Amino acid sequence: MKYAFNPFTGTFDLTGSDITALNLKGTVANVAALPGSATIGDVYQTIDTKNFYVWDGSAWDDLGTLAGPTGATGVQGATGATGVGVTGATGVEGATGATGAGVDGATGATGVQGATGIAGVSGATGATGVAGITGATGATGIAGITGATGATGAGVTGATGVQGPTGATGITGVTGATGATGVGETGATGATGATGVGIDGATGATGATGAGVTGATGATGADGATGATGPEGATGAGATGATGIQGPTGPAGAGTPGNNDVGVIYLKDNTTATTIANANDRAVVAGTMLTGELFNFAKDSTTNSLKYSGSGGLFHIVATFNFEAGSQNICGFYIGHSTDDTVALDPDADRISESEIYINSSNSANQPVGGAIQTVLNLATDDRVFFIVQNQTAGTDITVEFLKFTVTTLTAEKGDTGSTGPTGVGTTGATGVEGATGATGVDGATGATGAGVTGATGATGADGATGATGVGATGIQGPTGATGADGPTGTTGATGIGIDGATGATGATGADGVTGATGATGADGVTGATGPEGVTGATGATGPTGVGVTGATGVDGATGATGPGGSVTIGTSAADVLSIDGSGEITADDAAADKIVFWDDSESKLTYLTVGTNLTITDTTIAATGGGSGGTKTYSVFTSTDNQPPATAFATLDTRNSVAVLDFDDTTDESAVFVGVIPEAASLGSGLKIRLHWAATTATSGDCIWDVSLERMTTDIDSDSFDTIASATATTNGTSGILTVTEITLTTIDSVTAGDGYRLKVTRDADNASDTMSGDAELVVVEVRSAA
Repeated sequence: MKYAFNPFTGTFDLTGSDITALNLKGTVANVAALPGSATIGDVYQTIDTKNFYVWDGSAWDDLGTLAGPTGATGVQGATGATGVGVTGATGVEGATGATGAGVDGATGATGVQGATGIAGVSGATGATGVAGITGATGATGIAGITGATGATGAGVTGATGVQGPTGATGITGVTGATGATGVGETGATGATGATGVGIDGATGATGATGAGVTGATGATGADGATGATGPEGATGAGATGATGIQGPTGPAGAGTPGNNDVGVIYLKDNTTATTIANANDRAVVAGTMLTGELFNFAKDSTTNSLKYSGSGGLFHIVATFNFEAGSQNICGFYIGHSTDDTVALDPDADRISESEIYINSSNSANQPVGGAIQTVLNLATDDRVFFIVQNQTAGTDITVEFLKFTVTTLTAEKGDTGSTGPTGVGTTGATGVEGATGATGVDGATGATGAGVTGATGATGADGATGATGVGATGIQGPTGATGADGPTGTTGATGIGIDGATGATGATGADGVTGATGATGADGVTGATGPEGVTGATGATGPTGVGVTGATGVDGATGATGPGGSVTIGTSAADVLSIDGSGEITADDAAADKIVFWDDSESKLTYLTVGTNLTITDTTIAATGGGSGGTKTYSVFTSTDNQPPATAFATLDTRNSVAVLDFDDTTDESAVFVGVIPEAASLGSGLKIRLHWAATTATSGDCIWDVSLERMTTDIDSDSFDTIASATATTNGTSGILTVTEITLTTIDSVTAGDGYRLKVTRDADNASDTMSGDAELVVVEVRSAA
């Protein structure tokens, strides 16, 4: 497999049938100044961005700037070791003191519920401690007697109106008037008996909470002095040593130094022709070489070569050039390499065949053609490299007007980085071993919460009995008694007075020391027990409900009859796919196969989509099989500039009204060769069809015989192995400039398969007596298609 170096991007590209010789045409101001069209492979450089652009047949492709490979980054020196100070252990945390043991006073019992009276004054809330027993709730007053429910009136509820038909909702029939409660009207609800005797019994005053003021919360015992945090051991034995003066950078490492060798020579506006005495002669390029960057290279003016003086290595060599020669001469270009500086350069023996390229010169004077070649070589001391030209067509001199010949190292790596010099004249003071952090003193126990007992909550006064619900008005609710004041909270004990040890001076950083063990966490102090919750007093009895009678509820009117339902039908726009079954449900029609429902806009309805040839529907999957019916597939298209001519008897590249053509002689058999790849999934069972698009140079009558043959590129490309020739006889168009399309079916295709590279040979059988067309045949386009 061969690779071609792209001098415009600095990358190696895999060569293939679409690789065209790059013809450096010159420079333009910017992209907007590029020509509207050009020959495929023409290259211009824009002055404003320095980027190169190549014409691909339809547009200008940006190749970027001329880039060489970047040398590898040198090795980074090692980082110095970190100091060895030790981190002290964390001290033990003191235990939390126990919560004080104050007891909550008991909650007074709730008084008997009667008429809501004036609320008793709430006793002061005792200090929080152990919860006192909740006083029993006072008994609820006796509930007043509930008045008897009045008899339901005998009035008949009017019949419910007939329900309208479904669809627009019919007007609901008028609900019959509710019969009068009682006889004609609802009997008067008996007056609610007065709660209590007319007035709700005053709610017993809530007993004062507790017998007295909530005892002051005992002062929180002073926190036990937090054990003094042990003084942190002085870090290091002394102050951080002064940072020493930065020592000199150490000597270069002992690794083998890489190289950054480079050599550039060039020709500019050269008018000196390189002499070519005979066809196929090769010669070292002539002209006055100028020098660019030279490092471990020297220009040898007597031989126009670069001589290497370095210690050796792998190098990348690139030559970009413009040249002129005879009209349509096929010229070859090479890189030469001589390993013996005591003998003359030999363009034949010293040429590097992998670097060769052949380019047709222009058919017009003063129109240079450009190109580029490259190779990769191992060079030793005193080796020479140079540029070689050749004219295959004739003994015609070649003038290389511009040449840039560049040699750059591929092993441009730095030597090993020298060891870092010692830091400072004096070493950094040793980091003192960091003293262990003193154990944190045990927190003193939290002082017990003051021992003042929370006064018992006064018993809630018994609720007054609820008076019978009589005929009097509901009694006025008495005001809610004021809430007793909270007892004062005991003072919080003082926090322990342990002093943190002074932090030792930080020593100079060295290697991380071992982390000291973390001191044990002090035990949490015991939390004081929460006092039991007081017993809730019993709820007073509910007084009797008054005896008023509720009138009887009228009889509901009869519900109106349901209106008749509407009907549903399937419109014509859905009748192909939907139906109504016997029960009135809308159902989909059975299509008797897997089908797709779609909207046919031309018919304005839903219907089933017809599955065409090579499509199947299985369950929910649509699959395509075989090839479509839209004609055979085009696999490759070659223009005349894609020709890779044979060594002899080749068609000549020409132009006709700026259209590139290949001229085939009318007396001598001449051929053109095109290289391509059979695409994946290609259908090859019936062979291939080759379509030739051609015209006559001058003739307007006569027959032309075309031969085509194929070679599978799985054998040695140093020799031809084309399969059997297929031929066709075609009559030229009556107008010489109108193309004729000749199709030849090629059934013997050298067993080529999808993915194979191939060569297609096209020949005019000019010496066949049946070839009667005079003058050249001009081939413009070759199309390779499936014959299936």
